[in-house]
Amino acid sequence: MTAKLEGLPELTAALEKLGKGITPEIAQTILRNSAGEIVQIMKSKVRRKSGRLANSIKIMPKDSKFPYNIIIGPDFTRDGKGTMTIAALASVQEFGARVRVPKKKKYAKVKIGDKWVTMSKDKPFAVVPAAPFVRPTFDMTNEKVRESIKESLIEEINNQAKKEKLI
Repeated sequence: MTAKLEGLPELTAALEKLGKGITPEIAQTILRNSAGEIVQIMKSKVRRKSGRLANSIKIMPKDSKFPYNIIIGPDFTRDGKGTMTIAALASVQEFGARVRVPKKKKYAKVKIGDKWVTMSKDKPFAVVPAAPFVRPTFDMTNEKVRESIKESLIEEINNQAKKEKLI
């Protein structure tokens, strides 16, 4: 028994056309639309004192080296106020920290959460507990975002197939 398969070169050419149809711009739009919920949840998980850290969380502009990626998180370029940079605030909140009395001072008072902690030469460190907001958000939204991206890509491929009159 033999079978003859016709149209394989045409099918291959059509599939290659569809693959090239997902441009970096289309990919960016799909990724940005899917990432909106991540930003909102991440902002809601940040401990707020001044709001600087929460306000800095956003979807960053694409990097030309990685056109099919987006970056979500604190925007370290938006710094300018306060005694700590956005990067330092984000790191302290995500991982916790030990605060030390500066060498030139005999004591220091630091507000940790709602409490004021006095540090001196006898007790030179205070501990800032971790309150993660990045990792838990990604863990919580991983599957939902993956499904959203998958559905958007399938929809885009179907739209392009209709345009090319393949379906």
